[in-house]
Amino acid sequence: MSMITFAALFFAQALAPVLPEPLPTAGVRFRPAVIRTEEQPVVISTTAKIAEDNGLYRRVETTIVFTNPNSRAFEGELEFPVPEGATVCGYELEVNGSMVPGVVVPKEEARIAFENEKRKGIDPGLVENVKGKVWKTRIYPLMPNTPRKACVAYVTANAENAGGAERAPVAEKFGEEIFVGERVELPKLVTRAERLRAAKKATIYWDASMPRKDTFAADRALLETLPEEGDFTLVVFRNILEAPKNLPKRSDLLKAIDELVYDGGSCIEAVQTKIGAEPGTEAAGDVFIFSDGYREPKARKLSVRKLAPGEKPPTASKPGTLLATAWAANRVEDLAEEAEAHKDELVEIGRKYGVASSVTSLLVLETLEQYKTYKIEPPKCMSFHDEWKKWRDAEDDPIAAEKAKAEHQARLLEYWEERVKWWNDPIPPKRTPRSGLFEVERRAMSEGADGGAVHEEVSELPSPARSAPVAMAAEANDAAAVSGGGGFGKLSDRPAAPTATIRIAAWDPKMPYLDAIKGAADAYGEYLQQREVHGSSPAFYLDCAGWFFRQGELKLGARIISNLSVLKLEDMGLWRTMGWRLREAGLYAEAVAAFRHVLAARPEEPQSKRDLALVLTEWGKLEPDEMRACELLSEAALLLGEAAFTPPARWSGWLGNDLQPSVIALEELNGLIAWARAKKLPIEEPLMADAFRREMPLAIRITLAWDTDETDIDLHVLEPDGEEAFYQHRRTSSGGFVSEDVTTGYGPEEYLRKTADKGTYRILCNYYASHRQQLTGAATVTATVYTDWGTEKEARRVLSLRLDKPKDKYPVGEVEIK
Repeated sequence: MSMITFAALFFAQALAPVLPEPLPTAGVRFRPAVIRTEEQPVVISTTAKIAEDNGLYRRVETTIVFTNPNSRAFEGELEFPVPEGATVCGYELEVNGSMVPGVVVPKEEARIAFENEKRKGIDPGLVENVKGKVWKTRIYPLMPNTPRKACVAYVTANAENAGGAERAPVAEKFGEEIFVGERVELPKLVTRAERLRAAKKATIYWDASMPRKDTFAADRALLETLPEEGDFTLVVFRNILEAPKNLPKRSDLLKAIDELVYDGGSCIEAVQTKIGAEPGTEAAGDVFIFSDGYREPKARKLSVRKLAPGEKPPTASKPGTLLATAWAANRVEDLAEEAEAHKDELVEIGRKYGVASSVTSLLVLETLEQYKTYKIEPPKCMSFHDEWKKWRDAEDDPIAAEKAKAEHQARLLEYWEERVKWWNDPIPPKRTPRSGLFEVERRAMSEGADGGAVHEEVSELPSPARSAPVAMAAEANDAAAVSGGGGFGKLSDRPAAPTATIRIAAWDPKMPYLDAIKGAADAYGEYLQQREVHGSSPAFYLDCAGWFFRQGELKLGARIISNLSVLKLEDMGLWRTMGWRLREAGLYAEAVAAFRHVLAARPEEPQSKRDLALVLTEWGKLEPDEMRACELLSEAALLLGEAAFTPPARWSGWLGNDLQPSVIALEELNGLIAWARAKKLPIEEPLMADAFRREMPLAIRITLAWDTDETDIDLHVLEPDGEEAFYQHRRTSSGGFVSEDVTTGYGPEEYLRKTADKGTYRILCNYYASHRQQLTGAATVTATVYTDWGTEKEARRVLSLRLDKPKDKYPVGEVEIK
């Protein structure tokens, strides 16, 4: 089974500066700087100083000044690498003219607090680890033409003095603890070159992912130290591990490497898992990993230890923080490979010594109420620290959590009952407001024409896991009420309905690079040429992967789209889009891997659970092995239950926005349970009250979701009689239903029909607005069209497309009931 796991550093370690230079600007990126906008990137300048130096270690502080040259407030976002051996240990943000220190917080808690406060227009700041030595600072707001400062500090060895043979030990007292730092004699290590020279039998794992195309030369030179004759095995990996190649000579190995193409993401974690923490087996011989994401252990020239109680230091101790910080930084580095397993220890170290890690961040909040809201202890230097401690001691967390859960379920039940009421009686009084988006189609309908929309029935993709083709003709079932009036029981007999056909609009972004690829004799070779020009654009990989998918080149399409995983490591919108495109291509294992990554990064968002659940559901419904199908569908059901019943962690300015993902997940959970019971599959179901259980099969169901937060995209459906269903007209006279408008999140929005009149239902999505305090750019939309939803005869079709800017519109497709 192929799997996409993704790890690569953005910037080569050679970018590390000579201390005390500022954080290296060669690897710095400000995001987003989007084409197709008149707004300009934020201007950034940096200065650095050595704040502390005890002869062994230094604390270097880099001040970053952000200046926004635009006419509206922006969010500032800056990625930067810290030097090899350095650890971030401090962050301050300018608030009302004063520098306010940050506090170490578990990474997800810090991000949730930052994003919630940003939506309220308040002044949060955040420093978080992206990957390896790459970090990111985010601040809000950057007011027009008003410079704003942030300060990032890191601790590192004093490169000038740490190697001196006569360097005396240093002792420092930090609170009640004493730390001793000293130079140590390095043990003689067997170098990689020495191991290679002695290797008669070796397995070489070679990373051929896109980030390696400019960095592999030094590793290739090392391979030239191998003996010419031997027993060598080459395992190339990109987004997947490829089949091993047995090569009897070093020259054969180097020739095979010289012929490689560097493209795609990197599954370095899968490689490390495969060969274990201590690589090397008798069958494989000596094992070597060549990847920018892999570092062999290095011995430290400096040792820092914490003395046991009562132990005397070798020299007089002075008050200081550098050795304590260095000790904590060393511990963070030691636990880096297994950070998640040691999360509690890393959080405790971070809080005590101010050192951040891959599982913690440094967060700046301003007010006592903010720290209370997120139950985060403020820095001890804040004037309200003692008041916060008294409040926290009196806070009863279990009661508060149960209260939040009860309030969420009460709100969810209101929305759920609205749907049940509609399903029982779908015909309201006639009202026909119009958005104006379908006037061309409406005029054509009145003249007896077909509406003027151009659609293409795309041929089936050659994948064994593929769902129904684009043009689907199947008997639909009228959505009659379940026996007993509610809950789950035996699926009732339903009268046959007219034949339903789904047609999806062909998505063609009409980009010059696609024209070049389409006309080339060697399409993949032309893609590589075009990548030299357009390779910094996520849209390039999405468009090219989509084209290769449509040609049936699923392996190449998956490789190309996996470049998104290393282009912007922390951009979950891109990961969502990648998952949707993989789902659209029927590559469910790869799509599941992408959505698991999103869920790990955004566990508080119901959309993350729902995305993964939907792919697991579609995969499980196609899985021929009953046990495996039950595993997939059970996980999907439990995820949908979590998405439905977990109170939202994010702040919403409008009551309905944060409930729509939950109520739609509840609808999908009920549909999955009904389908599994009809198929007699014993899946695990989440616990839920009877009030939330209801089978509501549908003749037509259309869902719309998007990848960009704080964005408003609307679903519009023109029904056969000319009535338009959209957020201002949620119930149509013939029985259509539209969910509430979602204006601040990722959707979803949906259109439902219990029964379908004959004729054509035209579907359109409208990029209404963006509320992001960043440069506004493209939003990727995924639309799923179902017929006979929630029944054994369910059919569906998926389309992912890109809307470049607000006010863009696209005709998604149509459903024809004959």
